[in-house]
Amino acid sequence: MLNKKFQDIVIGSQMSVHKNVLKLIGCCLETQNPLLVYEFAGEKTLKKYILDVHEGQTKPLTWKSRIRIAMDIANAVAYLHTALSRPIIHRGLSLISIVLDSKYVAKLSEFSLSIAIPEGKSHVEDAISGITGYMAPEVWKGSKINEKADVYSFGRLLFELLTGRNNVPEYYAAEDAIVEEFVQSYVESNRLIEIVDQNISSEGINRDELVAFAKIALSCTEENPEDRPTITDVAKQLRQLHKASPCIT
Repeated sequence: MLNKKFQDIVIGSQMSVHKNVLKLIGCCLETQNPLLVYEFAGEKTLKKYILDVHEGQTKPLTWKSRIRIAMDIANAVAYLHTALSRPIIHRGLSLISIVLDSKYVAKLSEFSLSIAIPEGKSHVEDAISGITGYMAPEVWKGSKINEKADVYSFGRLLFELLTGRNNVPEYYAAEDAIVEEFVQSYVESNRLIEIVDQNISSEGINRDELVAFAKIALSCTEENPEDRPTITDVAKQLRQLHKASPCIT
């Protein structure tokens, strides 16, 4: 528990310069469990805007907003992977590790599961750790992992932004339990609009945009880590998609 708290402190302090990271303002180490103080960015995680909108407490996010949030979080993860002294794998990417402020700016948080890749190495080996519904196959297998494990988790998050469905298998029919195959089948049969979140499907979105977004998610969730793009490449693709999308926020 303490190790996770200190991990949050160390990595959170390094990441606080990024505009899409929840800023760590301070901490108190004099208590039995360290207390961390973050900037106030609101109380609602991205989950509230995607999976919990039926409760009527939040307004559904528009398609344009979802692309922007995905792009901003991809940039934050890219910073984690490339801008620090050693690449760091977040390992906790999910709808609940992202907070939206009052202007709907996405803030990445929760670095307690993060782990650095040792200097001179391309992978790291550790106990199985992650969030159910987002963990890459190599994580489940207990294999050595690298930044591509985060790319997989990010792809799973994109599926949720697109469909409004929880990634946990129990939310899918037995034959659709593998989310990637479920989405792929609808892309290949030109029926993707049928599984798009109903909160955005009525916006009259260009179907090519939806397919492009789905294909980015599918590329991120390739079973073989080497077949996945880097998160930097993903951020570039999302930036292009965001730029081309009509200005409806």
